[in-house]
Amino acid sequence: MWTGNITATTGRNSSCALFGSSQQLRSVSRPRHPPRGVDQNTRQQIEQLVTTYRENWNNHNAAGIAGLYTKDGVLVSQAPKVVKTGTQEIAQQYETIFKTMSHNDAATAEVSPLGTDSVFSVGEYHLSGQGQSGPAKVDGHWTAVYVHEGGTWKIRLLTAVPDLPPAPAPPAR
Repeated sequence: MWTGNITATTGRNSSCALFGSSQQLRSVSRPRHPPRGVDQNTRQQIEQLVTTYRENWNNHNAAGIAGLYTKDGVLVSQAPKVVKTGTQEIAQQYETIFKTMSHNDAATAEVSPLGTDSVFSVGEYHLSGQGQSGPAKVDGHWTAVYVHEGGTWKIRLLTAVPDLPPAPAPPAR
């Protein structure tokens, strides 16, 4: 999932967030000593949450995405207000980004236990849409923490960072 400024790409100051599925994994760096994985049932539940997130994104359903967070969920991004807390602020953030970034294509690389009733996931994202000066695209990496609330997995914390632009080519000699 990613949230952040896309000024360089779109020519306007917008922000967003996203999740993706393990089916679309491209290349995500693994930790040096990866933690023990979660059981298959938990992984499937998290992947279903991620699928629902993506469906809500592609249907521009900000309230649907915000409903996947805990009541006091946190979204951390490079948007003008870095930390968004609670479903109302989170939904407002998604409403803003849907104006520019309309498509969500991402991948979950790993789902790992964090405690007795919490897990985390790591992945990469690929956003596309239409900016003021033409097509817009943002790629990056995300992490999420999920906890049980009301008998179901919910997003407690989502953090995303856009990839750095490629280094300029050295001058020709």
